[in-house]
Amino acid sequence: ITSLPDVRVIAFDDKTRMSELATALGIKGVDDANPKSFRALHGQLMKTLASSGARVVVFDIAFAGEPNGMEPAFVEGVK
Repeated sequence: ITSLPDVRVIAFDDKTRMSELATALGIKGVDDANPKSFRALHGQLMKTLASSGARVVVFDIAFAGEPNGMEPAFVEGVK
């Protein structure tokens, strides 16, 4: 197996306490019972990755609900 020392994987699953992560980052309004509220956290993650100097970023996510109902914080992070 080839070593990949410069590769980092950030993964969330159904057991991830998104509200705790958001609180640690100073992001308000993230509620573990409301998956739509996670978009603010995802948006901040995208901003952080964009400013990290990474040469490649892959982001794979699916949101439940209407596709055109993106939260402004997530859209801003993607930009």
